[in-house]
Amino acid sequence: EINLTDALKNVEDRIDDYRNSLLIYAYQQELIKQNFDTVVSKEEIQNYYDENKDDLKLKENIFKGRYVKTTFDAPKLDLLRNIFRSSNEEDAEDLMEYCRQFATDYHLEESKWVYFSKFDDKLPVKVNNQPYYLSSNKYYTYTTDSSKYFLFIKQYQIKGSASPLALVQEKVRKIILNRNKLLFLNDLENELYQNAISSNKIKIHIK
Repeated sequence: EINLTDALKNVEDRIDDYRNSLLIYAYQQELIKQNFDTVVSKEEIQNYYDENKDDLKLKENIFKGRYVKTTFDAPKLDLLRNIFRSSNEEDAEDLMEYCRQFATDYHLEESKWVYFSKFDDKLPVKVNNQPYYLSSNKYYTYTTDSSKYFLFIKQYQIKGSASPLALVQEKVRKIILNRNKLLFLNDLENELYQNAISSNKIKIHIK
């Protein structure tokens, strides 16, 4: 300490600054926990989406559909082929039950947008041109030495087009939440500052 007088003072100042920053952060988080409204309405999400579509463009190809993988010798494969292609609600229930019993991998949430790359990696073929692949056929079937694959493409959207709201809804909600949080903290800081001035806890010296 004797040999580091100036440098030590600088370190101590930095420690004080760091301590103050930690205290402020902890105080902010506690106030956010107690007073900040974390609810983001559907209207807010829709408005943000409508105003920022250009910033929410797809970075990957997406699709809605079904995917089933079974072993090559799975039972009742003819039944699987029929109910896999069916749009009947009863067949959909039978398909779910079949997959639970015999499929080694499956995705049946055809109302949900998913990135096609997730399934491209599962298929036994390499899809080099995804837009062409998605637009060419609705149904694909593949057979290997050990497995059979079934793919149904109900809808698709290509990279560069506007993301469906359902796909980015959670992302938009977090963006709005963070924006509102910053506004809340900024208003809080201004309010505390004005209160401190009015109660003479802050004095401003003008040179």
